[in-house]
Amino acid sequence: MVNQEAWMFDVIAKQVLTQYGIKLKTANLLSELNEYVFQVVGNDGQTYVLRLQQPDNLSDDAVHAQLNWLKAIHAETDIIVPLPVALTSGESFGSVELSQLETTCRYVLFNWVEGKRKPTPDDWVHPENLHLIGRVVAQLHNHAQNYGMPQEGGVSLLDSQAFLGEGSALRSNEIEPHLGSLGLKTFHRYMDTVASVLQEHVEKEDECGLIHADLGPHNWLFDQGVPRIIDFDAFAIGYFVHDLLGVLWSHCHWKANPTYVTSLFEGYETVRSISDGVRANVFALQAAHCFMWINWVLSLKPEAQNELIPHIPFQVSIIEQLMTMKQA
Repeated sequence: MVNQEAWMFDVIAKQVLTQYGIKLKTANLLSELNEYVFQVVGNDGQTYVLRLQQPDNLSDDAVHAQLNWLKAIHAETDIIVPLPVALTSGESFGSVELSQLETTCRYVLFNWVEGKRKPTPDDWVHPENLHLIGRVVAQLHNHAQNYGMPQEGGVSLLDSQAFLGEGSALRSNEIEPHLGSLGLKTFHRYMDTVASVLQEHVEKEDECGLIHADLGPHNWLFDQGVPRIIDFDAFAIGYFVHDLLGVLWSHCHWKANPTYVTSLFEGYETVRSISDGVRANVFALQAAHCFMWINWVLSLKPEAQNELIPHIPFQVSIIEQLMTMKQA
């Protein structure tokens, strides 16, 4: 980042933190992919995460739902998650006009979660690691089931219709140039198979609720071996098993994927059961993540698609691999 940009963001962070009664010591920009994310340190030595969000990413109602769920997880379980910090006014978040960027952003502050990511992809799929993660995800889902549906509204619904239904971008001709030798007819047949599996084995009242919806390696930190979940911005109402299998989305094309699933499920089932129907169709359920990602990319504005479109054929190849594997 050039010095001018660094200065600008330092001023913004300082301005926002005054609304929390915190004097800024340092600010470090961590990400600017979908929102501006800072690590900020106050003069009291406390470390926080400051998020500046575009209002069209999440509605105010959805953010209220997200923050209330995080506070409930913190209060009612031993799962370590980012804890929202209230403004001095008592409000959960505020908004700031960024004249330099010609936009207005919502700002939300969280306590910093200590920990480090797993250093390598192989470390991520170590049986002991997947067992620990499976257990924490099951605890999260038990809490979500007891917590119930949010009262605030505005939370996205990730059901089979959202990314496999007639309104899906995958049903349009837009997908055909990316399919290679697979062909549109076979691709749609795979979509129908996955939709049927979801409807028959997963769309049940006790298998749906609030989910994190992005449980890949980048959203886990480990402190003294204890898994901690971060970044709930993709949260939604969806299927618990879909959420669980997101842990392996980055590895589901690896040859040892079936053994990874076994380790993950074993950890999960120390807390919460998995149905025989899910076990029998696990690879089709993993393919659902690839379909969802492709649908998301095709739903983006053209300028946001440019770097992602070239990755669609690889996801299509993973779908074909998973759909032709012998189910467990």
